[in-house]
Amino acid sequence: MAPKKLQSPIFKWITSKDRDAVFAIHESSHDFPMTEDEFVETLSDRSNWGVLIEIDGIISGYMLYSIYRKEYTILSIGVLEDRRRAGIGSMLIQHLKEKLISTRRHSINILIPESNLGAQLFMQKHEFKAIYVKRSPYENTNDDGYMMRFAVNITDETWQPQNRITAYLT
Repeated sequence: MAPKKLQSPIFKWITSKDRDAVFAIHESSHDFPMTEDEFVETLSDRSNWGVLIEIDGIISGYMLYSIYRKEYTILSIGVLEDRRRAGIGSMLIQHLKEKLISTRRHSINILIPESNLGAQLFMQKHEFKAIYVKRSPYENTNDDGYMMRFAVNITDETWQPQNRITAYLT
């Protein structure tokens, strides 16, 4: 019997009513998760944003990221345990990649513990490259962190800044 096909994903900003479900996914997705207070504090910071993906009416994954002038930095990403390996993490990454050009940013960064080979390979599959090693950045472990980056070449011919308003004028 073929697996059930998931409905179209809905991306939404994380709100206070979603916070408990998202935090539960966060806790099950990380070896050393943030505390609930740290999680709420991260979401409360004006430079940080949280997006969730809802499929079949169920919050199936989330991503927290910081916005900087020229780049995004992923702070945390997670997928509901029974929905892993269904492409949900890939949808979240693609969602952020699609924002790069329209927001005039050129890269996405993420710091991954050296012991998390699965995350390193996942990001490598999405064209992220390790750019440097950060020595012992974590409080709970002696792991080093690999800074990985996906970058858009803004000199590439495919990068065309667009005036979104002109589409409404014709």
